Amino acid sequence: MTDTPAHEPAPAVPFRPVVLVVDDDPSVGRMVRLSLEIDGAEVLSAETLEAARDMLRPDLHGIVLDRRLPDGDGLELLGPIGSVCPEVPVVVYSGVEDGKEPPGLKRVPKTDIAALFEALGLSS
Repeated sequence: MTDTPAHEPAPAVPFRPVVLVVDDDPSVGRMVRLSLEIDGAEVLSAETLEAARDMLRPDLHGIVLDRRLPDGDGLELLGPIGSVCPEVPVVVYSGVEDGKEPPGLKRVPKTDIAALFEALGLSS
């Protein structure tokens, strides 16, 4: 058994950004979650607005938001997001394009993971 001298600092724990993925499509959610996890993120997943509201927290580093969810439009989360974690980047990752998104809200095509990472500020 080897003892580590008391004066040596413990190894640093790598930073893991926490990203909430809100999407009810299991294949899309799984693809995004796995891509983010491979890149070192901790991923929280929600398939409904209700579940996503319960997962909002101040320490989030990004939110990936689908628009078409079983219990409403993902844009309905913007108010609660503004209250709980107003500084977190929100990226719409949806096939819905109806012009209802507020100006300045980031949007990337559902097929472009690299653009998603860049919009979240997670690209290396």
